[in-house]
Amino acid sequence: MTKMNKKFGLIVSLCLVIIMSVCGCGKETKTYQGYTGDELAMTNQALMTNLIQIPEDELQQMLSDTSVLYGPYVNMITQWSDIMHEVGSFVDFTDTEVVESNDTLTVAQTCQFSERDVTLTLVYEADNIEAGPTDATIDKVYTLGETMAKAGMNTLMGLFTVFLMLIVISLIISCFTLINKAQKKAEEKKQTPVTDQVVEQIQQREEQTGDELELVAVIAAAIAAATGQTTDDFVVRSIKRR
Repeated sequence: MTKMNKKFGLIVSLCLVIIMSVCGCGKETKTYQGYTGDELAMTNQALMTNLIQIPEDELQQMLSDTSVLYGPYVNMITQWSDIMHEVGSFVDFTDTEVVESNDTLTVAQTCQFSERDVTLTLVYEADNIEAGPTDATIDKVYTLGETMAKAGMNTLMGLFTVFLMLIVISLIISCFTLINKAQKKAEEKKQTPVTDQVVEQIQQREEQTGDELELVAVIAAAIAAATGQTTDDFVVRSIKRR
């Protein structure tokens, strides 16, 4: 364990010792395994005070070999290294929020800086606070305007995505319509020669029928002239061509 890692561990240990020594003093408030919210916040404040005093080159050196760091502090130091130039100089500690949920206890300490506030959050096992934090993070605090702007941008992106998908779906449906039209045209082209052939056969049949009727009329007239009878007295059943 490196000197800096030992320093962080020592800070947590000392804070917990101090908390235990003063536990039970003062007015009665809600406690977590005997610790009040203010007492738990002392660890956050001590870690933040120590962290802002570490030079940037030393932070980078620590991050170059994270294997020597206590796991929960890796995130904390990485996040602080990313935002330290954006928040300005330290001013004071403000609000503290302690939340107990299931098997975890979360202590969030708001730290006021000249440019932007940050929140240092430590997470403990609810039934084993003395073991130290299981996770540690530092996050920038965004103003209401920034939060609303981000929410609005997310909403616009969501609407844009929905409309884009609707347009894509419409195009796909249009493609199906075009495909169906193309298939119908192809089928019509295949059916056209057959239809023409049928029509031609019908026309030929009609022509043959017309010729046969004329022939029947001529034969009937000849027979009537030869026999002296009218065409009403006999019927032509069929005509056989040779």
